[in-house]
Amino acid sequence: MLLALMICVAFAPQIAPFDYDAMNYGERMQLPSSSHLFGTDFFGRDLFSRAIYGSRIACAVGVLSVLFAAVPGLALGLLSGYRQGWGDLVIMHAMDGLLAFPSLLLALAVITALGPGHLQATVSIAIIFLPSFTRLVRGQVLAIRHEDYVQAAVALGASDWGIITRHILPNIMGPLIVQVTVSFANAILIEAGLSFLGLGTQPPLPSWGAMLQEAKNFMAQQPYAAILPGAAIALTVMGGNLFGDGLRDWLDPRFRSRRHT
Repeated sequence: MLLALMICVAFAPQIAPFDYDAMNYGERMQLPSSSHLFGTDFFGRDLFSRAIYGSRIACAVGVLSVLFAAVPGLALGLLSGYRQGWGDLVIMHAMDGLLAFPSLLLALAVITALGPGHLQATVSIAIIFLPSFTRLVRGQVLAIRHEDYVQAAVALGASDWGIITRHILPNIMGPLIVQVTVSFANAILIEAGLSFLGLGTQPPLPSWGAMLQEAKNFMAQQPYAAILPGAAIALTVMGGNLFGDGLRDWLDPRFRSRRHT
């Protein structure tokens, strides 16, 4: 499923038979045909082409929002878990404050301050994900920093930076990578919801959520206008979650030992 998404992202101009914003008012609300595989929307735009180009928006928002959350979350989690003290209290209280807001409400507040658009949606999603990355990294660091090999490195006089980069970071990358894959799928789902509300990707750029919003009033005349983007969202999110589950099993030695036995 994710491979299909990557192919659509990389080769959208070659796969899509029409431009995503090419209008033809003489072919509005058409059902699937040889020229339009999934029919057309209210403006005569090819639904299949818009869905293909919409994968680029979904993938860009998913990748950037996870990147903007994972990098600061990694830094804050390492600082909080390794140093502890008052810095740990400040960081964790800040993350708890963000977690006190429902995800959608927090996203709406950020977009209200920044204005609608897919870049603003990316920032809002990153803020939503920041506490989960920070708390994950902090928990992993707290579990590892008291291991014997870390204490041995401290006794041998290793610097804090050396301990973090050589002993702690390599041992927390497994859970972090799994969190990245799952968050990528969730970011696509949140972006679709924001675009459905008119706060995410703005016309004429194609977004799966915006396509659903445009199709909701014409379900009886052209059901494929909602089926196609809905299926794209569902399959992409399912693929990301399944990939994350499989990656977790592969990276966790406990699951590997169960398979071998």
